[in-house]
Parts: sequence; structure tokens; C-alpha cells
Amino acid sequence: MDDAARCPGSEQNESKGMEQAQMGKWVEVTLPQLGESVEEGLLANWLKQEGDTVALDEPLLEVTTDKVNVEIPAEVAGVLREIVVPAGNAVTPGTVVCRIEPAS
Repeated sequence: MDDAARCPGSEQNESKGMEQAQMGKWVEVTLPQLGESVEEGLLANWLKQEGDTVALDEPLLEVTTDKVNVEIPAEVAGVLREIVVPAGNAVTPGTVVCRIEPAS
């Protein structure tokens, strides 16, 4: 079967498949526990954007709660590939907030 006979959208599906394979190499950054009684925070601001290079422990985002304001650092050095939770949204500990492609 030649390329012209492929199913419509197959190129798009292949692209998504390759993206998902890449994601297997990405590190998911989750919101840590912010305190014993803190159940939710507001993702106030992203300090980095998709495509930005980040260093280990470099602040990525700011989270505010009724008790604390905290910067969440990068768990690995690499490139911020995907912001999962946009600024202005509520997040709970354990929520994946972004994905980083580790530096090689």
C-alpha cells in the first residue's frame, strides 16, 4: 500500500504516536505536599514556559495557599516540554503540573 492509499489522518496519528513515545522519556513534575493540612493550592504563576531550558532545582512555578506561598523547583535539568496545568487553576498534591525532557 502506497502513501496515497493510507487512511485519512494516518499521518496525524503517526505524529501523535511519536509524541507519546517521546513522553515516555519525559519526567512528570507533580505538586508536592505543601503541609499537613494543605489540601489544595492555586497555581499562581509559571516562571518558565514550554520550550525553556531549566536547571536542576530551578524554580518552575509559584503556588499559593491560605498558609504558604512557595516556588516549585525542577526535579531534573532539561527542557520544559508540556505545561499540564495553566496558571490560575487549583491543584492538589500529587497532580502532574508539567513534563520535562531530561538533558542528555
